[in-house]
Amino acid sequence: MEVKLFRSFLLCLSVLAISMLAFGQAATGRLSGTVSGPDGLIANATVVVTDNQTKQSKTVSTNDQGAFSFPQLAVGTYTATFSAPGFKTLSATEVKIDVGKEYVLTPTLEVGAIEEKVNVYSGADIVNSTNAELSNTVSETQLLGLPINGRDPSSLIQLQPGVSQAVKSTDNAPRHRTLLATV
Repeated sequence: MEVKLFRSFLLCLSVLAISMLAFGQAATGRLSGTVSGPDGLIANATVVVTDNQTKQSKTVSTNDQGAFSFPQLAVGTYTATFSAPGFKTLSATEVKIDVGKEYVLTPTLEVGAIEEKVNVYSGADIVNSTNAELSNTVSETQLLGLPINGRDPSSLIQLQPGVSQAVKSTDNAPRHRTLLATV
């Protein structure tokens, strides 16, 4: 009887541990920011993000402080559209969402008719303004086209900006490779 109870306990513990690992492997990023106008932050502005590939959309309204957030967006390129009564509609295209990264947009809407539209081409996030992390996403095309010796995934670290390879050796000693990252 005790053996069955112990096995059941171990099974439950294993399922719990595996499910916790699965949550850590999310392939999502985050989009957030604040919407403002010439006189300050705009409450209840409508923010719509559309996946450029699948054309699926998600909509939120800004809170009293003009803030909005899309906490779990699938990796990809999006178009974000911002609108509010009495302001021109603004669209930011090519907003790139990467795994585990937060993209921050702070659009300023111009006063005008709703029919008028302002387009902003965002492109890739060059400077990470939310934290001090450095990261990079390697696409499947890049991975297959790289001349990686032995297909060792740790050699992909060298693709990160600021990383170089140094070889240290002493007389009659085997050579050791060290990756140096400068910040």
